[in-house]
Amino acid sequence: MQSTTKTCFCLAGGALSSSVKTNPCIDKERQALLIFKQHLVDPSGRLSSWVGHDCCQWKGVSCNNRTGHVVKMDLRNPYEERDMYEKFRLGGKINASLLSLKHLNYLDLSNNDFYSIQVPNFFGELKSLQYLNLSSASFGGEIPPSLGNLSSLNFLDLGWNIGLTSRKLNWLSRLSSLKYLDLGSVDLSTKAVNWVYAVNMLPSLAELLLSFCRIEIIPLISLRHINLTSLLVLDVSDNMFSSSFPSWLFNLTSLITLDISGNHFNGNFPKVIGNLCKLKVLSLSQNEFKGGIEEFWRSFSNCPNIALESLDLSYCELESQLPASLGLFKSLQKLDLESNLFFGPIPSNIDQMMPNLDALLLSENHLTGTIPPSVCNMQQLGVLSLRSNQFYGELPRAWNVGSKLWFLDVGLNNLSGNIPTSLGVLSSLQVLKLNNNNFGGEIPNSLRNCSILRSLDLGDNKLYGNIPLWIGGPNVSVLYWIQLRSNSFSGHLSQQLCNLRHLHILDLSHNNLSVGVQVLRSYATVNKVSAVENTAALKAGLKSMEKQKGILCSLAGKVQPDSTFYTKLRSYTS
Repeated sequence: MQSTTKTCFCLAGGALSSSVKTNPCIDKERQALLIFKQHLVDPSGRLSSWVGHDCCQWKGVSCNNRTGHVVKMDLRNPYEERDMYEKFRLGGKINASLLSLKHLNYLDLSNNDFYSIQVPNFFGELKSLQYLNLSSASFGGEIPPSLGNLSSLNFLDLGWNIGLTSRKLNWLSRLSSLKYLDLGSVDLSTKAVNWVYAVNMLPSLAELLLSFCRIEIIPLISLRHINLTSLLVLDVSDNMFSSSFPSWLFNLTSLITLDISGNHFNGNFPKVIGNLCKLKVLSLSQNEFKGGIEEFWRSFSNCPNIALESLDLSYCELESQLPASLGLFKSLQKLDLESNLFFGPIPSNIDQMMPNLDALLLSENHLTGTIPPSVCNMQQLGVLSLRSNQFYGELPRAWNVGSKLWFLDVGLNNLSGNIPTSLGVLSSLQVLKLNNNNFGGEIPNSLRNCSILRSLDLGDNKLYGNIPLWIGGPNVSVLYWIQLRSNSFSGHLSQQLCNLRHLHILDLSHNNLSVGVQVLRSYATVNKVSAVENTAALKAGLKSMEKQKGILCSLAGKVQPDSTFYTKLRSYTS
């Protein structure tokens, strides 16, 4: 979860303005840093600048310009991509020489690999620390209770260290200045109740992130006194709760973000959640609520201004029509109702009800009727996912120039007619999935204008004619995934497809295509080619290519999608 509060905290603890005359670093502190460096594993030489007398000039080190004391160490690994991460990660052991840095108020060792060593107990003696980030650094074992001695700490991130546990949380209650706390993936299962009472002792806490902590119990009774009046962000997603929704959460009226997704909350749907009028992000997905969804929509009518921008109710087995009260959510940018039991049509005036929608996710429901033409008027819409419903009729044809739509999925419905030529005006389109419908006719040449199209799935329709030459042409050259299986395409397969240097999946099976062996041998960069039940010449060519190039020629198996390409999509479903 991105956090604006976290960004502000990152600015605290920096060196003073450079306009003040700078003093060189303290020699005792320089020696301490060199000892610290000696115990680290630094395969890429990130700390190669740690030479010379002025440690204030060393990479990752900042000093107070007036006193020369080291106040900040930022040694996080900036790289997320695997190869770069492994190259630039730090490891080894953390030496207690850091105790000589009496004025250190900012320490970031995140995104490194310390091989499951314990968080050093002596960190609790770094009394000046205001910012401590050890996230995603492969620490293990028990969190030292000595961290509770850091009374000046306002930012603590220990999240995403698999194997890190905390059997006692009493130490948390002593961090009275704490504003940000992330214990994501820390095993808190042995103290399933205490976590609530521990964090309730933190009156300044603004963000609390406890996802994937294996917590099983959340108190249902109201706390005697709630200190969390400053709390803006609460994330307890993907735990093991199996109770009704705790009523005391509705007293946290300052909340801007609430994420309880991926649990087993049950009972009636929380109708009074509309009391949280400042909410901008609400995720209740993957729970087991029952009924009452109509009251949920209406509960927000009590708010003078509905601030909600993102609403995720996916995978909750909710059964209802899409109500007119959705029109209350004028600020909504993302609506995710996937994998429920919603039925009936999409409101014909959906564009007026939620004019600011960026993502509309309604896949895997029981929605019926035609897709309203008004979706074409939603100029802010980037993602439209209507997959696996019971829509029929034609796909809307009035798509507009200037639309931001980059993901369109209407697969697994009962749509018919020709593919609209107006789709060609969608210059931002990257993913087009029209598979498993009854579309007929030829692939429109207007799609050649979708120059950044990456994934095209038209499989299992009634399309015919030749595969157009623009597929593989210079206008559409970044295609990654092409699924044209189970149609009635015919003619010769053009060698122009060989120009698609990014192509990983090409499925032409169950058509009437033919091609020469020499053309197929050009597909050496394609990870998966399938051409089952085409002409004998095409199948013979594939067999030859399989022998010579090692290309997989099969319908079976799964191929992992390009992680870079799908990062943007995952942000809408996580």
